[in-house]
Amino acid sequence: HNIIRVCTPLDPSNYYSVAKVLSLFSIQNQSLVCKEISQLLSVNGDWYYPSWQRILYDVCAKNDLKEKLHSHLVLKLQQTSDVAKAGALAKMVLDSANYFRCPQDSDLFILAFTVRNYSHQLGDLANPYRIYQNQKMFNRHITPFASPISYFPIEGGTAFFDFSELCKSKESSISYDAVLAFMQHRSINNKTLKDLEKKYQNRVASLNEAEQNVISHHIRNSYSQDATLLVKNFKDPFLESLLVLQTGASVPKLNAYFIAILHFILSQSSDLQEGKCLTDQEEAFFAISSSIQNCSTGKSEGIVSAYRYLSVDHKYPNERQVCQIPSIEKVSSWLRRVLKNYASYIISSESSMMKEMIGTADSIPQLSHHSLYLKNYLTTLVGLDHEISFDIYTHTLSRALLEKQAEELWTIFKNHFTPSICSDVVQSEFSRVPSSEGLYQSINDLVQGSLPFSSIWDVDEETGEFGLSKRGALQVLLSAGLVKAVV
Repeated sequence: HNIIRVCTPLDPSNYYSVAKVLSLFSIQNQSLVCKEISQLLSVNGDWYYPSWQRILYDVCAKNDLKEKLHSHLVLKLQQTSDVAKAGALAKMVLDSANYFRCPQDSDLFILAFTVRNYSHQLGDLANPYRIYQNQKMFNRHITPFASPISYFPIEGGTAFFDFSELCKSKESSISYDAVLAFMQHRSINNKTLKDLEKKYQNRVASLNEAEQNVISHHIRNSYSQDATLLVKNFKDPFLESLLVLQTGASVPKLNAYFIAILHFILSQSSDLQEGKCLTDQEEAFFAISSSIQNCSTGKSEGIVSAYRYLSVDHKYPNERQVCQIPSIEKVSSWLRRVLKNYASYIISSESSMMKEMIGTADSIPQLSHHSLYLKNYLTTLVGLDHEISFDIYTHTLSRALLEKQAEELWTIFKNHFTPSICSDVVQSEFSRVPSSEGLYQSINDLVQGSLPFSSIWDVDEETGEFGLSKRGALQVLLSAGLVKAVV
């Protein structure tokens, strides 16, 4: 439709050139490009444009369109996991760099050059296309049931963690209807990020200099960055792309999580309270921006982490139904969620496990890329709610990590996810559960008769509240079938 609108009534020989240029831009920006091409054709005539490159050169004379194009192609090169397609796109950019108005020191040229080199060096241990194919192959052929069992001591014997039980609730997507309901409830669309930015900037522009300085100082102290950088962080084509959904039965979790995060931000009050310099909505905006940063891999990690800490009111219905299901299933569902969150935490943080994986006792550089690498290998074995994702920046990975076989990574993970450690996690997380969820009674129903009441629960003498004991937490895991004792 766009091509016909631009070319009519011009010579049909222009169709290919116009279509080629339009295809290089994101769907969101194609209407803007149509207007520009129409104007160019009407002023110069179709005879003036013998090739798509010449049309592109004049379109890129407008800086805003050039920046949109470069950002889109950088994102496309970062996300294209097919080496042939990525190599072809990189070659086109490099061969026609002048027409793209793409200097050699630009992000697009440097990335295209890197991708082209990768496409010719598939044997390199750090090659992203090689790594991605290996990860997909590993997950396709390994099952939790066939993996070696590791035994650990528990009170009265030994036990092993049954990861097949943890994998039962793995989900890779959220229903389209659930996501659409969130979007409609808060009118979330591809303009939401720009609207949030404008809303903040318009309010600040109406203030005097002293008030603006108070805001800048508060943001810098609270979020360790300038407001300008945090606002710019949300103007990322990658984040914008997460708001474009394809109609269907389900939505990828990353898209769904980011929409839920925006739902949370928009749910906060936009009224300025007395004694505060930012509205609750602005505070939420800057807090989220400070946790979703860097490249697309870093932002993806930040989105998953931010969603995990949202209150249940801002999560999707399948994660809010714990209170309506039978006792045993309620406890099992809660346990899986707690343990998967813990697994994600130790893979996404500078934990002792991550340092052992990478072979360092120091701070871990490029943590988000190391985390993604491990999640891609462990997702099927552990039952993580994670889809295998391509990462173009695998050259940042530790050599010690790359040289480890997948089975060795699995063994290290299990040594940091023992029945004893998981009991500590369950004990700690139970203390945070509101009594209204009824988990106390459900746990009693599940472990009834297995241990004396006093062995399962610790009682606070001052408040009279019940806390799960370490032995009680282990019994909950045994009764739910997540830990299996060896007689």
